[in-house]
Amino acid sequence: MSRGAPIGLDLEPMARRPQWHKVVSRWFSPQEQAWLLAADDAKAFLKVWTLKEAWLKATGRGIANNLKTLDITADFELRGDRPGEPWRACLGTSAEHWVALVYQGSFPPRGFTIPGQVDMTGLEMDAPDASPVDWIIQRQIHSTSGPGSEGDAK
Repeated sequence: MSRGAPIGLDLEPMARRPQWHKVVSRWFSPQEQAWLLAADDAKAFLKVWTLKEAWLKATGRGIANNLKTLDITADFELRGDRPGEPWRACLGTSAEHWVALVYQGSFPPRGFTIPGQVDMTGLEMDAPDASPVDWIIQRQIHSTSGPGSEGDAK
């Protein structure tokens, strides 16, 4: 699917209503805490969470102590701790789910579909239908580390 390039995908049901304030307060960056807690918006949290999960999958890391490795601003500018070939992220909707795709390189998400209805409990597909993803955010993830990164100046 990605021809050897790192890729991470995460899906979250839009109807999910997590108790997210404690997660943000403990595990997110101070900048993320400031805007997310002020907005008090579960939808904004789910967008950020979905992007962070896809980032961790693409970079091969678990959640523990790694949620701050991708920093997301209120206008969805992204900063990650991985230098090198540009990382990119897309966030969209499909079949009542938030869909986040994080990848390295120039692989564009054209024609990307989510097969059938997703059963999040067993991660099985219920139907043969495919739902296209409506991408609403497509961004480069700017590096916070490495030579020439904008993070070096701060």
